[in-house]
Amino acid sequence: MWADAHDYLSALSSPLGSLVTDQGLLELEGSTNHFAHLVRAIVGQQLSTTAAATIGGRVLEAVGGNLSVSTISVVPDETLRGCGLSTAKLRSVRDLVQKVRDDGLDLETIDQFSDEEIVNRLVKVRGIGVWTAQMFLIFALNRPDVLAAGDLGIQNGVARLFGLGTRPSPLEVSSVAKDGRWHPYATVACLHLWRSLSS
Repeated sequence: MWADAHDYLSALSSPLGSLVTDQGLLELEGSTNHFAHLVRAIVGQQLSTTAAATIGGRVLEAVGGNLSVSTISVVPDETLRGCGLSTAKLRSVRDLVQKVRDDGLDLETIDQFSDEEIVNRLVKVRGIGVWTAQMFLIFALNRPDVLAAGDLGIQNGVARLFGLGTRPSPLEVSSVAKDGRWHPYATVACLHLWRSLSS
């Protein structure tokens, strides 16, 4: 998929095509533990990468190195708060546990559903919104055509790439992607936009 996406996007006669050509082939490795991925996503919301990694490491240590529904279920709230989890994030993690254990959110088989259906299932978890669900699609499931139009990095990347004076709205990003023929590989377009911001 990654090579096909690179070939498709780099062939576009557009600023994105030039960017993809310049930056070369980008690939991701998917998640093997979807529950742990979502817990880390909740932990990392609105935190720097460093802070998220620190707190995530403490949580992993608290569960004995194996982050799963069963291991985190027996860790007291006070311990998780001591790891650095806010009350809101603790509630989100507990709600995720309940949804997986009791309410039929099967993360082992979730990859069989469409992107839209997966988002609809995940946003039922307290503290997981559309953005977090889209990041799960991209980084855990490696879905090829996810356009994170509401992501500030993507908006800034589009503004920079196309020389816009202001950051575009999600609707404007979607329009740019459609007109620019980013589909069916919008995920890889997003990866290149994020990468462009660090160069």
